Amino acid sequence: MGIGIIDGVEQDLDIETFNVRVISDISADLAEFKAGKLDWTSLTAFPSERKQMQADPRFEVQSFVGASMTFMFINMRRPFIGGVDNFKYLTVPGKEEYTKAVAVRKAMCYAVDRDEINQVIHDGEYLISHSVIYPYTAYYYYNDILKYNRDLGAAVEWLNAAGYFPDITEVHVPLFGILAAIGAASFIVFFKRKK
Repeated sequence: MGIGIIDGVEQDLDIETFNVRVISDISADLAEFKAGKLDWTSLTAFPSERKQMQADPRFEVQSFVGASMTFMFINMRRPFIGGVDNFKYLTVPGKEEYTKAVAVRKAMCYAVDRDEINQVIHDGEYLISHSVIYPYTAYYYYNDILKYNRDLGAAVEWLNAAGYFPDITEVHVPLFGILAAIGAASFIVFFKRKK
């Protein structure tokens, strides 16, 4: 006799009790699972652990594309990213329809290396979406949009347009905030790589 439900055949599973434990910390959840105290868990956040378990006959690992997304947010309350700079239009030819704050946000988006973040943190297993809709829902996902792949030349061009590099010897105070935001993302990637 087979194990489990057979399609098209009515079956009584005779389950009297089904216990569910909620463990809010995913690292504690993984430790409980490895200690044999849980029957199943998600390993999405632990690609190296999952690879070890795939090679271990004591575990059965099932993979599928999930409907979830990891975001990186920009704090629009910061004065050089949002605020009054949202109302100061650029004077650079070809960019007059953009504001100073939009130019800084574009520079930040071009400066972030999402491919490297995916490699370092997720072992390259995540799909990179250029939209707020993930590729999992292919019937809603629209790929023909502006993409912010890493391009440091474009990042500098947008910062120049916003007026933060008019003279290389002149350093503007908001520039430190922009560089700090980009540096924080780089530090996270570097820290994860060291682990």
